[in-house]
Amino acid sequence: MDWDRLIWAGLACSAAWMAAVGWYVGLVHYPAFRFVAAEDWTQFHTLHTSATGLLVGPPMIIQILCSFATLSLSDSWWVKVSVILCLALSVGWTGLVSGPIHMKLVTKDLELIEQLIRTNWPRALAWTIQAVLAAWMVIKR
Repeated sequence: MDWDRLIWAGLACSAAWMAAVGWYVGLVHYPAFRFVAAEDWTQFHTLHTSATGLLVGPPMIIQILCSFATLSLSDSWWVKVSVILCLALSVGWTGLVSGPIHMKLVTKDLELIEQLIRTNWPRALAWTIQAVLAAWMVIKR
């Protein structure tokens, strides 16, 4: 079995999944938050948070593991730097920026919703770039 290719494929698939989620969230889901009635917010946000965790948790774990595994697979410094930057801008950004904004959304707050929409784009772009890079590495091998 070609483990190198399998690891790159795992990264490509997990990053592509997260990129698709990121684009959907930025274009449709987060903007729809604006239309949730204030009295329904707590129940809606609780459902959103728990359901989204099930949707993105496993691929993010695969992305993290495969990202670190790829560091030993390439001699190219730019590939290693790209993988780490994409990981930092996707998973790191989620943990340090997007996650804390979600934690503040105890009640409906349009300003926080707008921040959530704006701060989604760096990670959506990072996942997209990482998916393309990893797919290229699969093809190249």
